[in-house]
Amino acid sequence: LVDRACAQCELGFIIVDDGCVACTPFERSAILFPIIPLTVGPAIVVGMYMTSRQDVQYWKHWRNGISGVGFVVLNHYQMVNILRSVGITTPTVLENTLSVWKVASDVLSVFKPPCMGFSNYMHSLTMKALGPVIVFVIFLGTYAGSHVLALRLGKACGMKRALVLNAYFSVMFSFFASIAQVSFVVMNCARNPSAKWTLLADRSVICFEGDWMPMLVVGILSILFWCLGFGALFSRAIYVAPRYWDNLGFRMRWKFLFIKFRTGLGWFSMTIVVKGVMTNIGFIFLSDPLMQIYWTLMWLALYLGLVGIFKPWRLMAINILDLCSHLCLVFLGFMLTWYIEQNAAMDSIVSVLSILVSFLTLCASVPTVLHMAASQKLGRFTKQKAAAMEEVRLALAFLTSMDLLKYQSLMGSLTDFEVGAFLAAARAVPARDPTDTFAPADDEPKDAVVVVTDDPVDIIVSGTHL
Repeated sequence: LVDRACAQCELGFIIVDDGCVACTPFERSAILFPIIPLTVGPAIVVGMYMTSRQDVQYWKHWRNGISGVGFVVLNHYQMVNILRSVGITTPTVLENTLSVWKVASDVLSVFKPPCMGFSNYMHSLTMKALGPVIVFVIFLGTYAGSHVLALRLGKACGMKRALVLNAYFSVMFSFFASIAQVSFVVMNCARNPSAKWTLLADRSVICFEGDWMPMLVVGILSILFWCLGFGALFSRAIYVAPRYWDNLGFRMRWKFLFIKFRTGLGWFSMTIVVKGVMTNIGFIFLSDPLMQIYWTLMWLALYLGLVGIFKPWRLMAINILDLCSHLCLVFLGFMLTWYIEQNAAMDSIVSVLSILVSFLTLCASVPTVLHMAASQKLGRFTKQKAAAMEEVRLALAFLTSMDLLKYQSLMGSLTDFEVGAFLAAARAVPARDPTDTFAPADDEPKDAVVVVTDDPVDIIVSGTHL
């Protein structure tokens, strides 16, 4: 270990478990980096393209739910890495275990860039900040290559631009928390015993002077282009979606924002974007590790509450997984506070925060009572309820008027969440006369058998495949 605070390794070595290990000849070769990433990248692009061609009628399929599960798991470990970035010292076994999930936020770490000369933190930060550009170049090259191949073969096998853009933006959306962390990391400094402020990600960098200044420029540009830029782009797509939803190109380009969530809840994508920014932005103005953890836990708890209220994911199982994920993150954050050194100067702040939190439920109870009373007494709320019930009545009337084939097609495409909503509506209606039985129309087969298959439109009625 060399350099200030022994935070760097000599050229040809890489940090492993607080020590330096010599890079192997393979790790020092250009084969591992950048040849393998540039070779594997197009194959991943083609795979994403091939699996993202389904339109909205297939978005409820359980296979699309797998991508939702992958997204929740990836985001979980990105949040673990944000909690790890708090300036505390943990036991070696804990630090080594949690560091395994570093790959969720820093995919390039798999290819050992320090062995290729990127050991300087300025070089490493710049390469990470340019990650979205590098990924875009790979997607653009694959798209152009597909059209060159199509011209050579004389076949219409070129990639569609909308689907390629959807695949690229879905990568940016999936790793948005990591992109935000890279953008804000240069502002995460802590005071040393020498009274100097150093960068938590690399203790050899002294903040507010020297090499830190160009790093700050890189961080600010990353915030402007990636955090604010992508955030504004995604927000606009969600805002104009109702106007352009009938356009197939629009749906295919922005489907990554809507495919995971229930109809009408595409806006929930922005809660994930906001969570990624806000959990990182607190490290700018909070230097105490305890306050940093509390800040992160506050946003994780808010997100947890939103998932519990809205249940935004198309499949109920993913809602449960996301709730469990953030409960685990909250517990992990509280357990990490065990390793924070006591700071008597923070006692008064923590006391005030504790008192405020203890009164929150009492304060919230007042508007809760007022809302309950108003919802039954005021005409405005009564009209809203009547309008909602009329919408339900018309939907149920349409449902009962369907012919058997349309009814079975609808039933085959419903998710478990939607079935639960229908069941809740049925239970809200007063019990009908048990002698009032439903009899199918004369022109409908009375011995129909419904078989729901993997394909939402694949139905078998009375043994006949439709």
